[in-house]
Amino acid sequence: MQPATILDTLAALAAAEAAVNSWDGRPSVALLISHDGILEVDPIPIPDELWERVEVHQMLPILARILGGTPGLHDQLDSAGATLDGVALFTEGWEVRVKNGPASDDLQGWLATNGVRDHPNRVEVKIVLALGVDGRRFSIQHSRDDNVAAEVLSGDDGKFSGRIWDGLTELLAAVSPVV
Repeated sequence: MQPATILDTLAALAAAEAAVNSWDGRPSVALLISHDGILEVDPIPIPDELWERVEVHQMLPILARILGGTPGLHDQLDSAGATLDGVALFTEGWEVRVKNGPASDDLQGWLATNGVRDHPNRVEVKIVLALGVDGRRFSIQHSRDDNVAAEVLSGDDGKFSGRIWDGLTELLAAVSPVV
């Protein structure tokens, strides 16, 4: 699967969800599977009760342990003529939008003692993060206020790091023979 295809597909999904005002939902995690050249997003069923007990960064390693012990995933994909292209996380969060300069320097001081959701310039965002089996990382964000893509990024460098990316990496390693 071409990385642009993954990015295009996920960007379209995020835009569609934002356009129909699909907000305030639980996070979801999915396998990215290509079948006959078409990328399919196959959600992993996760009970609501589990989301109520753990944070997203904690859920991903739990899923890795569960799915890593699931025999036959690759046999099922092979027999269906499908391949695993990656994993994705669909979630929501907050972002503070401040231009570079003194205001952005002040933001670091603010965040040292306050939460992002308390900042007067906060914006609610819908976020799709995906990790491909080739190591490429994708990030798509749409804001609730204007439904315009704030970020559509791809890459494999250090700008994509942290507990969520570590969890996606662990999940992909558990379900992919490639990683």
